[in-house]
Amino acid sequence: MIVVPKEIWHLPENHEVYKLLDESASPDLFTSTLKDEKFGTHPIYYLLHRLRNAIAHANFSINQSQDFSFCDRRSKGESPNWKASIATADFFVLLSRLGQLSDGLRKAAAPANNALHLTAPA
Repeated sequence: MIVVPKEIWHLPENHEVYKLLDESASPDLFTSTLKDEKFGTHPIYYLLHRLRNAIAHANFSINQSQDFSFCDRRSKGESPNWKASIATADFFVLLSRLGQLSDGLRKAAAPANNALHLTAPA
């Protein structure tokens, strides 16, 4: 199971990492069928936070075409406030981009390193 600690992505909405992901068209990999009112303000920020939460709470499924569907809720038992799907190949593209950026975030968080050095994902 792929798990990314939320602490790695606990960054401000305007953080450089989200700008890099936005520039690489990462939000366009998903088909969103339900968005909450905050989603449009910073799509990649909310996409990643909703996605991480959906995976952490096992709110996802895989259909016969191997597409992934995700949903997120504000609280357990409530109706979803976000739903999206992504093709397997596109999900691997996103995971590759996230892996590159997560590595940069981990290195930047190391005590001896005071500067954040991120490179745009391929």
